[in-house]
Amino acid sequence: MRLERAPQAPKRYSETEKAGLAPEWPMPVEKFLEGDYLERADVMLTRRQGSLFSAIIRWATKSRFSHCGLVFLVPHREREFNNTFVIEAGTKGVHLSNLKDYLKDRASAVAIKRHCKGARGRENANTERWFDERVQKRVRGRMLNKIQSKYAYGTVVSIALDTLDQMLFGVSERMRGRKKALAVRRKRNRQPPNEFICSSLVQLGFLEAVAELIREGMVPPQAMKEVVFIKEIADFLPDDYSAFTKAEIDEMFELFLDVWREELEAIKPVDLARSENLSWQYVIFDGWVHRVNSYREAYALLDWQAEHFDDPLGA
Repeated sequence: MRLERAPQAPKRYSETEKAGLAPEWPMPVEKFLEGDYLERADVMLTRRQGSLFSAIIRWATKSRFSHCGLVFLVPHREREFNNTFVIEAGTKGVHLSNLKDYLKDRASAVAIKRHCKGARGRENANTERWFDERVQKRVRGRMLNKIQSKYAYGTVVSIALDTLDQMLFGVSERMRGRKKALAVRRKRNRQPPNEFICSSLVQLGFLEAVAELIREGMVPPQAMKEVVFIKEIADFLPDDYSAFTKAEIDEMFELFLDVWREELEAIKPVDLARSENLSWQYVIFDGWVHRVNSYREAYALLDWQAEHFDDPLGA
C-alpha cells in the first residue's frame, strides 16, 4: 500500500514573486500549468508507482522511467487551447494526451527536459540558440505524421493479450538486448509493442525534423549531432563541416540515418534521461513542481538512486 505524502506549501513567498518578477519553487501544479513554463518539444519522462506494467518496462529497459512523450501544445503559444497536450506512443498507437492527467496523478512522477539550444536562460551566453519556435513546430509536425490507430483493442481479452505480449518482449529484451529483441520481432513479422517505442518516436521526430531543416538551410549542420540522444552514436558525426560541400553533407546525413536507424529505434527513456543534449527543467510529483538543473537534483528529489551515481551514464 502506498502512503500518500501530504504536499507542503511553500512557507513564504519571495519579494521578487510578490513583485511579479519570479515564482517561488516548488510550485503547485495548477499554477504551473497556468504559466509559460513549458515549451513545445519539451521531452516528458514518466513512471507510475505501484504499476506492474510500469515496473516491467523499467526492469526490461534497465531504466528509472517507463514512458516518455513530447509536449505538443501549450496554451501560451496556442491561445485557442486551454490545456497542455503531449504526443506519445501508447497501446493504441500514437496519440495526444492531456498533460494534466499525468501531473495530477499522485501515483505518477514526471520529469521535463528541454533541448539545450532552446532552454531559456540555461544555455551559455556564447552558444548559438538555433532550437527556436520554427524547429519546435517541425519536430512536433514530424511526430504528428505518425499518429495512427494501429491497435484498436476493445475487449478485456485483447487488452490482456497485449499486456502479456509486452511482458514477453520485455523478457526477450532483457536477455537478448534491445536491438536483437527488435530484430527477432521483425523476422517474425511482428512489430514491437508501442510502449517500448515511445522514446524512438521522440528521437526520430527530432532527427527527421532537423535533417529536413539542414537540407533547407534553416539550421547549421552541427545541429544534427545535437539531436542524437545516444552519445556513442552522435560521436560518429563530425563537429566541423567547413571541409564538406552541401551535397556531401546531405549524403552523409542520409547514410547516417540509414546505418544507425535500428539503434536509434531501440533508444530507451533512460537514454533521454542521460543525454546531455537535453537539459533538466522540472520534476513533478505529489501535486508540486520542482525546478531542477541536473540529473543529480532530479534523482535526489525522487529518491531515485542510480546504481553508479557518480557516473552520469548511471542515470
